[in-house]
Amino acid sequence: MSVHWIMPSGCAKALQAGSPARLCLTGFCRILTVFPARRAGCAQRLWHIYLDTSAIGGGMARQAADPKAAELAASRTLNRHPEAVTDEDFAAAEFFDARDLVQVKYEMVRKAGVGGAGVSAAAAAFGFSRQSYYTAAAALEAGGLAALVPARPGPRGGHKLTDEVLAWAEEQLTADPALRAKDLAGPLQAQFGVAVHPRSIEKGLARYRDRSKRPGPPPG
Repeated sequence: MSVHWIMPSGCAKALQAGSPARLCLTGFCRILTVFPARRAGCAQRLWHIYLDTSAIGGGMARQAADPKAAELAASRTLNRHPEAVTDEDFAAAEFFDARDLVQVKYEMVRKAGVGGAGVSAAAAAFGFSRQSYYTAAAALEAGGLAALVPARPGPRGGHKLTDEVLAWAEEQLTADPALRAKDLAGPLQAQFGVAVHPRSIEKGLARYRDRSKRPGPPPG
């Protein structure tokens, strides 16, 4: 049975043979042959289903064919929620790309740091929480743009805090008394390429110091 009879005038031409949308609507048409009284009421609804399906399918195809999106994904810098970026600069200029996670985080920190925006406002405009802002700001200050690149997937927390890493962290704290363990998240990522929560650093250093006090050779 043809799907053309349920489409508004001229719209059926948009359906391509074998497309997911056409197959979906064809299935509905077969159901409607059993319940002919429902044909008129379902016609417009089915057309909206087609439009939604086409929009989703087209968007996925464009993303898959976009070389920049592929490169961003390969480098772990693809922003998974570009729609959450509502900053006016990103909406007004092509230079800004909401898909570029590093650019988004950098602009968020810049807006709050020198742009005059508050932390809460800046974080919200770029789709992040206040904590995410502070983490990005610390990483940027300690390691520059490279520190904004997410770490590779793998063991987290204590698994990454080897004695070598903890010894280096302890040296930084000794050299700068104003520095706190929670401030080392960015420097650790820049130095060793590990992403560790600030609280994990505090716990790891506490264990490291405890082992250092025990009889025997020092850790590391």
